[in-house]
Amino acid sequence: MSSSASGGLSRLGRSSLDSRRILGALTTYRIWPVLILLMLGAAAASRGIFLRPSNLVAILFIAAPTAIAALGQTLVILTAGIDLSVVAVWVLSAVIAAGLAADGWSFPVSVLAAIAVGVAGGLINGLLVAVLRVPPLITTLGALSVGEGIARVYTGNSPILSVPPAYKALGGSYFGPVPLPTLILLTVVLALVFIMHRMAIGKQIYAVGGNAVAARYAGLNVAGTLIFVYTASGVLASLAGLVQSAYVQEALPNVDMDTLFATIGGVVVGGASLSGGSGRVVNSVGGVLVIVVVENMMNILGVSPLLAEGVLGFIVLIAVYLNVGLNPNALNAWLTQRSGQ
Repeated sequence: MSSSASGGLSRLGRSSLDSRRILGALTTYRIWPVLILLMLGAAAASRGIFLRPSNLVAILFIAAPTAIAALGQTLVILTAGIDLSVVAVWVLSAVIAAGLAADGWSFPVSVLAAIAVGVAGGLINGLLVAVLRVPPLITTLGALSVGEGIARVYTGNSPILSVPPAYKALGGSYFGPVPLPTLILLTVVLALVFIMHRMAIGKQIYAVGGNAVAARYAGLNVAGTLIFVYTASGVLASLAGLVQSAYVQEALPNVDMDTLFATIGGVVVGGASLSGGSGRVVNSVGGVLVIVVVENMMNILGVSPLLAEGVLGFIVLIAVYLNVGLNPNALNAWLTQRSGQ
C-alpha cells in the first residue's frame, strides 16, 4: 500500500475517532445544549426581555443555592439513595446562622454553626442508612420533619428578618461582574469534579450505586461511602441555606417543598439515574438551570403559577423517561434491579 493511501486511511480513522468523541461528549453532557436552546427560545418568546443583564443576574442568584444543594443530592442519588432532608437542613442552618448573626455573634461563628448543623444532620442520616440499614426514603423523610420542627422551635415559628451587613454580603456581593454565590457554586463544582474523577471515594460512589453487593464483595467500604455522601449532602444543604438567606436577607423556619422538588428534579433533568451509578455533578447544575430558566420564562410570559408547576412536573417526568430509555447504564441498572426483585 502506498504511503499516500496509508496516510489517507490514518486521517479517516482519526476523523472517525474524533466524531465518536464529539458524539460521546454531546450525549454525556446533553443537558447543556438543551439549556442553550431553551435560553434562545426564552429570548425569542419574551422578545429579548429574558436576555436583559438584570434578568440573567437574577437567574444566577436564584439558581446558585438550589444548585449547591442539588450537588449534594447528586452524590446521594449516585449511590441509589435519596435525601429528602436537604430542605430541612437548609432551613435549620439558615435560621441558626441568621439568628446568631442577628444576636451579635461574629460572621465566622455563624457560618461554622450552620455548617455544623449540616455535618450533624448528614452524619446521622448516613449512619442510619449505612449502619442500621434504614431505607434512605424513611430516614430522610423523618429527618425532614425533625429538622423543620427544630427550626420552628428555635425561632418561635417566626421569621428572622434582620441580619447584619457582613451576613448580607455573602449572598449579595459581586466579584467583578460575577455574583459571589455563583463563585461559591463554581468552587463546589470544581471540588466535586476533582473528588469524583481523581479520588478513590469518587470511584467508590459510582461502584456502590451500580451494585452495592458487588462493591462490598470487592472489598470497598460501602458503609463509609454512604456516610460520606449523606454528610456531604448535609454540608452542601447548609451552605445553600446560608447563601439563600443572605441573598434574601431573612431566614424562614418553614420548609419550601418547591425547593426540594428543584434539588431532586435538577439532578434527574441533568441525567442522573435514580437507580444509582450514573450521572455527573456538572450536569446537575445544568438541570437546575433548566428548571430555573423555565420558571423565569413563565414568569415573564405571565403564566399562572399553578400551570407552571404542572409544566415543571411534566419536564421532570419526561427527563426520567429519557434518562432510563436513552442511557444504557441507567437502563442496565434498572433491568438488574428489576430482575433481582
